[in-house]
Amino acid sequence: MTNKSKSTANETKSIDASMDAVLSKISSQLSKIKGISPFLVMNEMADFIKRNSLAITRNKTGKATLHCCCKCLKAHMEKIASQLSIDKNVIKPLCSVLNCQAGHNGYYVDSDRIVKL
Repeated sequence: MTNKSKSTANETKSIDASMDAVLSKISSQLSKIKGISPFLVMNEMADFIKRNSLAITRNKTGKATLHCCCKCLKAHMEKIASQLSIDKNVIKPLCSVLNCQAGHNGYYVDSDRIVKL
């Protein structure tokens, strides 16, 4: 397997991460930050995931889990933080939950739009 193949495989693994787990970690981090409405940020992240779901999986009990691109989610989270005037140092721990770079070469997809970072 070449380095490029390994990189692509790791990227796919990151992209397919369970969004429920990611949102749970982000919610936990948000509750520690003063001056931020966790409800507002979590709703925006959940809405983004719904709008940009690439796949839906179901567990044995039938519970659905939506999956979206982690790079786009991270870029959107950074954009929302900027719009809410949240300091970059405050949002950094939230973004570290998503173990990837933000966006794709300075852009990310939101529904049918390409958004510049």
